[in-house]
Amino acid sequence: IKTEYIMDTMEKTGFHLEFGEKPLNMDVSPSPSQYVTGSDKCIGDASTMLHFELVTPDAAKSYEFLNRIFGSEKVEIDFANMLDSAFMHIIHVNLSNVVLQYCQPIAKEGSWHELLEKSGTYVHNLNFCVEDIEETIKKYETENIPYLFKQKLTPEAETHFYMLNSIDKLGFHMEHGQMPDEVPEGFLFIDLKKD
Repeated sequence: IKTEYIMDTMEKTGFHLEFGEKPLNMDVSPSPSQYVTGSDKCIGDASTMLHFELVTPDAAKSYEFLNRIFGSEKVEIDFANMLDSAFMHIIHVNLSNVVLQYCQPIAKEGSWHELLEKSGTYVHNLNFCVEDIEETIKKYETENIPYLFKQKLTPEAETHFYMLNSIDKLGFHMEHGQMPDEVPEGFLFIDLKKD
């Protein structure tokens, strides 16, 4: 049995990190995969993971910590700059093939600020693309989960992204949207495959 470590990184990153060596002595490396399932097949109705959205009192310090430990870099810089505002400072950071969207509330209002004051650094929401956003929102409505707000990814987008109030049922909010037909190169970090 290999030694595993769970590190108390909650305050710095918004989650704990668990480390361990490969459990098996593998002579061959597994083939690269887009999905964490270990295959090139998506399981369930949600498609590509876009972001873990985390709230922190200092986004730059969270990024610098991950950069020192893992060599993580800022990604989706144009996208982060588009979202950055007087309300909230945004930095997108890669951790392997996952994008962490660090949100630093500037305004002293809204759920991001309120939960940060109450609980410290935390995961606000997970963001997945879905095939049919309207059908997905109907499913949430049947579970009595309303959306907190909706907005477009870009001004030209035809469909909206929705922030769902699922924190009581899941421990975090969910954010969903359909991927626009065209995304500017470098705007999103993940290579989205088209069937």
